[in-house]
Amino acid sequence: MKRGISPLISWVIIIGSVVAMAAFMSTYLINISQSYSEKQLSQAEQVYCEDISLSVRFINITHVELANNGLFTIRELRVLSEGNPPLAYEIELKPQNNLEYAVISPAEIIPAIKIGEKLIFCADRSVSVNSP
Repeated sequence: MKRGISPLISWVIIIGSVVAMAAFMSTYLINISQSYSEKQLSQAEQVYCEDISLSVRFINITHVELANNGLFTIRELRVLSEGNPPLAYEIELKPQNNLEYAVISPAEIIPAIKIGEKLIFCADRSVSVNSP
């Protein structure tokens, strides 16, 4: 008489190992796809920010003129100045238009655009304001 694993037990072991491998693979693939999509989104935002161009011209000691020389409408400005909390201003500065703005110098102005429903801040396109 031969001794060995019965066919029923061998099928249970095979099916169990396949289910376990599928669980590990699905977890791994979900994590990889999420990190890939976040990286793609970040790169897409940088592409939009490349078409932002904001320039500053002093009108007087407290006011500057901001000019949007880019391709997108600037929807928000974030102003960072030393010793003051960050300020956010909702605006609509269309391409090739200007806006007079009161600012405390020195400051850094970061423009933001809206793509769909998402507001994208373009810190690499910020401008510095230092009184003349």
